[in-house]
Amino acid sequence: MQKLFFRLAATILLVLGTGVGSSVSKLGVNFVSAKDVISQNSSSRVSNLETLSLANTLTDYDWVLSVAISPDGQYLVGSNADKTISIWNINTGQLLRTLRGHTARVTSIAISPDGKTIVSGSYDNTIKIWNLATGQLIRSFRKNVGDVYAVAISPNGNNIVSSTSEGLVELWNFKGELIFAMAGHTAWVTSVAISPDGKTIVSGSGDKTIKIWNLNTGKLVKSLTDSNSVLDVAISPNGQTIVSGNYDKVIKVWNLNTGDLIRTLNGHDDSVYTVAFSPDGKRIVSGSNDGVIKVWNFDTGELLNTLNGHSNRVESVAISSDGNTLASGSWDKTIKIWQVSR
Repeated sequence: MQKLFFRLAATILLVLGTGVGSSVSKLGVNFVSAKDVISQNSSSRVSNLETLSLANTLTDYDWVLSVAISPDGQYLVGSNADKTISIWNINTGQLLRTLRGHTARVTSIAISPDGKTIVSGSYDNTIKIWNLATGQLIRSFRKNVGDVYAVAISPNGNNIVSSTSEGLVELWNFKGELIFAMAGHTAWVTSVAISPDGKTIVSGSGDKTIKIWNLNTGKLVKSLTDSNSVLDVAISPNGQTIVSGNYDKVIKVWNLNTGDLIRTLNGHDDSVYTVAFSPDGKRIVSGSNDGVIKVWNFDTGELLNTLNGHSNRVESVAISSDGNTLASGSWDKTIKIWQVSR
């Protein structure tokens, strides 16, 4: 879901015909996935995200379109509508460096499992690979067609998955060589996620479907029909469940293997642009065009926490691998850092 042609222009593209304030958009989730970012490291203890409170607010250059936290929990990376990528010390809030090279909005970022590399996708139709420690550009390669809406990195760190405004899901290696181009969506693909075992890709689209693909073959496995545009998708740490954020204000929980809808979570007052799982899989976090972040009990669907503070759309959320820190990026040009009470 962010994908800002899809963000500003998507207002026009959207079949529902809404105003700019509620235009469909979505950036990839970002973990080793795409628009909203979550570290997939497992945790033995139950998440305490219901005790989150605001720890710091970082002011960025423009709309924040995607956020990601490094696996070691030391760095926070954010991408912006002003074509830049910002790298912060998550503990001090110090801006360490700004990466420049894209010529249009940077819609999505992902950090590699070893914490050494950033992958970014942009409306300039390129995917770029950066060294996180130095900020050096390692490689840039141009997409075949369409703006890049979302990027994700496979758990083994060998492949990149991207999605486009032209309805494609694409698999690349880190040399920038295209392995598969997966066609099947009939509208922009807002978000992509990769299962923890590295075998499955899940994509969400403005065509009101979620598609499940075999990463090794590029073949479509299953297509789930939703009630409205799908703005973000995330896969649970055990690989059994999909969570989606929807244009019609709800979060939906799906069985990845059967495609069955397990439950629908209601509580937001506007479209849900970002979703993520806690590392233990016990909590779901969602962010919305209503400017609010919500924490849900995965097993029961109960609303556990509501985080207010942003004054505009929450476009992306990321959870640290220890489950103690949440970062949220917003159209209010800030990144907020939330900490679990100890």
